[in-house]
Amino acid sequence: MTRLIEMLKTPVEAQKLEEDEAILRRTVVGVLKQIGDASVLPVLKDVVQAGHEYESVRVLAQSAIEQLSKNGVRNE
Repeated sequence: MTRLIEMLKTPVEAQKLEEDEAILRRTVVGVLKQIGDASVLPVLKDVVQAGHEYESVRVLAQSAIEQLSKNGVRNE
């Protein structure tokens, strides 16, 4: 899970706004959402607030935050 978090913390390359990168970042958010561990909430919140992040990734991260908050989360 640490590697997934590191991938999201890596800034979007302003000159490399490619769909492949957005797909990868959405996939990472989706996997973190499925894992359901509370430790990812600060990272997801950072993604939502990042002005340089892809809009589709921010939307999915917000959805993940809402689901994790609604369903409760595990701390492992």
